[in-house]
Amino acid sequence: MTIDARGPFAWAKGAGLRSFPFELLSPVEAFLLEEFSEESELRPGHTLWGMLESLGRSLVRQARNLAQAIEHLRATTLSTECGGVGVLVYEGVLPAGPAAGLLRKELYPEAAIQVSRDGRGPGWALFRYDDHPAVDFFVLGGQPGVVFAHPVGFMCKTAEMPLAAALALCARAVKSTIFPASM
Repeated sequence: MTIDARGPFAWAKGAGLRSFPFELLSPVEAFLLEEFSEESELRPGHTLWGMLESLGRSLVRQARNLAQAIEHLRATTLSTECGGVGVLVYEGVLPAGPAAGLLRKELYPEAAIQVSRDGRGPGWALFRYDDHPAVDFFVLGGQPGVVFAHPVGFMCKTAEMPLAAALALCARAVKSTIFPASM
């Protein structure tokens, strides 16, 4: 279903949204659509032709990079469990972009924790997926080897330590009882 065919309100309803997210509309997209509406034919040498050609090259490059990143992560990813929740472990620094999220959905969609090398320095980055209610990394603040525990509990940074020690921290961050959000 496209916005052009049904309008933004019907599109939102079909997408299961209460209202259309107008704040996500791109001014660049609006400009390009306006420019297209004024042309009946595009040929090489036209400004829009060049933009589309550049866009196509960029998308192909991004797709190749994403495929390479996913293959690299697939080869270096472990899945385990800590404190009763699933954990994905990336033995290196996660590449920027969507590769890690896509790989998680493919390999272990129910994982609650991600552990990876921290790209800002030695140690591990511990991350809670999807605000999982059983995981709170803030409780690790002040413990040996913990450099930073975010006050909201969604992530934690460790000093250099063996992977087993980082996984033990993850197990300590998992609540033994999950209370309802209303408590």
